[in-house]
Amino acid sequence: MKLLPLTSWFKTHRLEAKITLDIGNSYLNAGDYAKALDYYFKSLELKNKYQLKDLLDEDCHRAIGYLYVTLGDFQKAKPYLFQAKKFKEAIHRGTYYELAHLSNAYEGLSQLDSALYYAKAAIHEALHYQITHELGYIFVTYAKALERLNNYPQALNWYRYGIATCLKQNNRKTLSFAYSEIAKLYHQLGNVDSAGHFARQAIYYARESGYLKGLGEAGGTLAKVYKMHHQLDSALKYQELMITTKDSLFKQDKAQRIEILEVEQRRQERAKEEAEEKAQQQRKLISISAIIALFVILSFIFYRNRMLTQQNAALQTALLEGQTTERKRVAADLHDALGSTLSSLRWSMGAIDKNKLNAQEQEVYQHVQNSLEQAYDQVRLLSHNLLPEELGKQGLWKTLEGLVRKLNRNTPVTFTLQIPENQPRLNAKTEFELYSICLELITNILKHAQATEANVKVEVKNENLQLTVTDNGKGISENTTAGKGLRNIAERVESLKGKWEKISDELPGTKNVIILPLEKSTKPTHA
Repeated sequence: MKLLPLTSWFKTHRLEAKITLDIGNSYLNAGDYAKALDYYFKSLELKNKYQLKDLLDEDCHRAIGYLYVTLGDFQKAKPYLFQAKKFKEAIHRGTYYELAHLSNAYEGLSQLDSALYYAKAAIHEALHYQITHELGYIFVTYAKALERLNNYPQALNWYRYGIATCLKQNNRKTLSFAYSEIAKLYHQLGNVDSAGHFARQAIYYARESGYLKGLGEAGGTLAKVYKMHHQLDSALKYQELMITTKDSLFKQDKAQRIEILEVEQRRQERAKEEAEEKAQQQRKLISISAIIALFVILSFIFYRNRMLTQQNAALQTALLEGQTTERKRVAADLHDALGSTLSSLRWSMGAIDKNKLNAQEQEVYQHVQNSLEQAYDQVRLLSHNLLPEELGKQGLWKTLEGLVRKLNRNTPVTFTLQIPENQPRLNAKTEFELYSICLELITNILKHAQATEANVKVEVKNENLQLTVTDNGKGISENTTAGKGLRNIAERVESLKGKWEKISDELPGTKNVIILPLEKSTKPTHA
């Protein structure tokens, strides 16, 4: 027992379990069944804890099964013996011990056919593997099964085989058991002399081996023999031996039963703790697995979102570049094609001699000339405002200042611009969309409002950028339907995740309020 800490310290787990099992065997041989069972359970727990998959499996289960057979708890013995048998069959080893113990268990449960079956199987296995140790015990087990089925002649023969084998092996405890059983059978058959002879042999070997149960049973048989011979003193002597022995066995059995119940209870408590610990470990494993799975899922979602964000950014960049390219093309077409045509018309009109025209013709000439000048100025203004170069170079605020100056020079409407000082630049998309919105709103004022004054105001309120465009024109009729320009404004505001309010009933004219959140996508980036 002092070796246990040493073996545990050196981590020789199999040796620790084997020594624990051997200690249990020592207690079993000494008749201390409670301590034997306690050490058997501990050995089994060590085997399970360190996952020792070898013959130690069979040894532990067989030892516990045999102990329960010895205690007469045959139902408890069966699962351990079957498990031991299964382990041995898996490694192709003989299962004669397990089969013999199972025969005794079924005999104790009065399942006699099963008892005979397993006893016969035990003999077959023993002879097949040519064992000598415990062969006498197996023969006696088979004889006992035959006797219970009333096959007395064969039973007597197998008892004799068992006794002869045990004498060669000097197996004193099994000899005591065999002599006692054959003595009882002879007495039952009426052969009193043979019964007495074998009973005396049983007592001798019981005293030699310390087998109290055999001593008591043989004493009882011998008492009956002497009584039949009318040797009452001797009969009384062995009757007292039987009673004294059985009394002693009863007291020991009672005390050990209480201890065994305590051992089994402790075993159940340890098993419950082990199950709880295992369940806790499984819960931890499940929790860790769930966390890992969640991390993987979140990582995948993050990755997908990142990819989608990058794709959206790329699409927005491509869209912005496409719009920029298209505006440049349209502006170039307006300037080169329509602008050139209007210039040619102006030159052609300039070649006409007004002095040769009558008063009415001169009036028409002057009207056409003014219209051409106005159209030419508007085409130049429109081609420039579609995508002014300063928007990319100097930013939105400078571009709006330049736009207002040109509008005040070339249109009948007086425009004012209000921008906070030191207002930083926004990102390229936001500046492009805001400029396009301003241009659409200004175009509507020039074409439909019949206004004389208009104001463009930019301010920052509560992390929002607010663009307000007002005019003193005729306002918006309730029956007015949204045209292409207004739909463009709505789409651009929506792309910036903003809000657009149109107000025309508070003051003369129209008030358009665009509110955009200053998020990462719209926050300024310094040029």
